[in-house]
Amino acid sequence: LVGNSPDCIKMLDLSGRVLTMNEGGLVALDVDDFETLRGTEWVALWPEACRDTARRAVTAALFGERSRFQGYGPTLKGTLKFWDNIITP
Repeated sequence: LVGNSPDCIKMLDLSGRVLTMNEGGLVALDVDDFETLRGTEWVALWPEACRDTARRAVTAALFGERSRFQGYGPTLKGTLKFWDNIITP
């Protein structure tokens, strides 16, 4: 199901670093080689204006809470996109 989804689905470690991403996510985020992204702090992928919101969402997941936020952020190739994020523990 995850592998066939066009949505950008990532798994983060407890430090908020990207462990895996599905194929739909690689396409949506313009990732040519996942290894260049593996281990990157997910919050750092966001523009400065969104980082506090993203950080709070990751922290909430660490405490077992589901959160959601929306915002504009660039792909790895610089294309600005609107993202609707759901973060789950």
